[in-house]
Amino acid sequence: MFKFNSIHFKLWLAIAIPLIALLAILLSVNFLQLKKRFIHYSQQAAAEQLPSLSNRLAEIYEQRGSFAPFKHKPPLWQKVVGRSLNLAPPHRPPKPRPHDKKPHKAKPPERREPHIEKNQQAFARSLTLYNSERQYISGNTKPADDIQWLAVESQNKIVGWISYEPPKTILRKSGQRFLLKQLHFFLWASLGLTLAAALIAALIARWLTKPLKAIKVKAQEVGQGNFSVRLNYQSSDELGTLCTSFNSMVEQLEQSEELRRRWFADISHELRTPVSVLKAQIEAMIDGVRPSDSDNLGVLNKQIKQMQQLIDDIFTLALGDAQALSLRRERVDIDVLLQDFKQSQASRCSQQGFEFRLLTDNEPLSCNIDAQRFEQVLNNLVSNSLSYSDAPGHIQWTLKRQHDHIELLCEDSSPGVSKHELQKIFERMHRVEKSRSRASGGAGLGLALCKTIIENHGGSIEAQASSLGGLAILIKLPS
Repeated sequence: MFKFNSIHFKLWLAIAIPLIALLAILLSVNFLQLKKRFIHYSQQAAAEQLPSLSNRLAEIYEQRGSFAPFKHKPPLWQKVVGRSLNLAPPHRPPKPRPHDKKPHKAKPPERREPHIEKNQQAFARSLTLYNSERQYISGNTKPADDIQWLAVESQNKIVGWISYEPPKTILRKSGQRFLLKQLHFFLWASLGLTLAAALIAALIARWLTKPLKAIKVKAQEVGQGNFSVRLNYQSSDELGTLCTSFNSMVEQLEQSEELRRRWFADISHELRTPVSVLKAQIEAMIDGVRPSDSDNLGVLNKQIKQMQQLIDDIFTLALGDAQALSLRRERVDIDVLLQDFKQSQASRCSQQGFEFRLLTDNEPLSCNIDAQRFEQVLNNLVSNSLSYSDAPGHIQWTLKRQHDHIELLCEDSSPGVSKHELQKIFERMHRVEKSRSRASGGAGLGLALCKTIIENHGGSIEAQASSLGGLAILIKLPS
């Protein structure tokens, strides 16, 4: 259904109105130019008739020796002008013949267009005769300001002057009809071109809004939860860029929806496991199968701590997504913090067969961070290396300054991670080795937490291949 508030109609107006206005201006200018040139032609044609009047006046001057008859007999001037300019004399009905029994009924005079006769008479009345000294003799007693002069010569001597007003309209009936036909032609041409312009504007508007309508339909499908839709519009213009951006957006939404579903499935699984263990242990104690001693209570306490850690991690991620993660920033000597952290983790690493090395510059490095949150990142990175690297192995961290930021490169030894897995390593609940259990691989939230905390500090974190054969995590923090 056609809607006046639709972008299709507005685009049609934006194209049709300037196009129709341009056509109207073009046709109007052409018609006015045609009329102006035709009037100019009429003026030239009128001026070309005046030499015959001048010659006739010269003959009369040679016969009479002066223009005195025109001064005493004004109708003589009108008669000479009419014959010289080939103006039709007024039509008179024929006189009745004496032998006619009945009086002859005269035919009605021919009907002439008064406008054309008026223009011819106006031009004839504007003609004025002057002597050689330009003193008035006969003709128009009130000449206009824009009169022109034509000399009357006899025997190579100027004996008089003729003044006339150039006609401002078309004198002849044929010229009037021709101009009227041209006006009708321009009007019909304007109407035809207007309809053609409106049709062309409609086609262009339809062509331009076709991808927009497709986007509208696809967007409605996306709003209903169908993220598999794509637009097949290939173009290098802004509409093509819009369609490409729309496809990228839908693809990201599809990935986000898949991650959300997997996230809820993994969360439910991660919570179900410790709850099931707790339930089994408690039921065994109630049934008397297991005694309520410190060992069994310790198992329950361990499961509760795992659940608490998982809930805390999920809560931290939720705060990070909402940009509501609380950070207590202060100026911290990060090189000193790393040295203290290395010493605290040395025994843990050595017990599992790993050598932990820390390489720093000789200059002190500091930045504004939340020390507690940053230590959580460092602990997750060490735990990730100990969980996924083969023992005996190596863990090497390198701290240095790069221009306006501080870089921390955390590397471990083999096994490495494929390029495909590197792109997904910061996804929540993602484990590089799908067969790992919670006991060996954790819940898959460690690196996701690292990414959330670092980005909330205004930094960046990325994964790449390690020179030691394993995984390398590069952290950049503003100094």
